[in-house]
Amino acid sequence: MSETMKTLVESLAMIGAITGSIVWYAKAADRREGGEARSTDSSTPAQIVFLSKKVTTTGTSVDPDAHLGRCGTE
Repeated sequence: MSETMKTLVESLAMIGAITGSIVWYAKAADRREGGEARSTDSSTPAQIVFLSKKVTTTGTSVDPDAHLGRCGTE
């Protein structure tokens, strides 16, 4: 095998190893962070929920922080 071909194969192997480790880390982080929010049944596909803002015709504006709840100091 020529020197150029060896260098090409080594470069592709290193790129593959780096890409594989990044993908593995992303999957591990997803399991760690999103594991509590999802159901444990893996046969059920993940559902995407779209939230829409309620628009009223009375002229009152929607509070953007309404989803945060209230605390006792307000």
